[in-house]
Amino acid sequence: MPKTRVRRRKIGNSAPIVRLVHIPAAVDADSEPRVALEVPPRPGTQQRRPVLLMFASMAAALAGKRAMEASR
Repeated sequence: MPKTRVRRRKIGNSAPIVRLVHIPAAVDADSEPRVALEVPPRPGTQQRRPVLLMFASMAAALAGKRAMEASR
């Protein structure tokens, strides 16, 4: 049986990937877990930690992510 060759896509100067993160320890007034967007730092910055942008709901976080990706 021949081996399957996996092609890896080269990612050049693409924008950093913004991730949606579920944070169960951060609850709102209704005891619902909140979500955040994890925005990685840009390559030339001194800061190495990602920025967490907290949102009250999953829908608000997805709308924020969509807006960030559209502005690139």
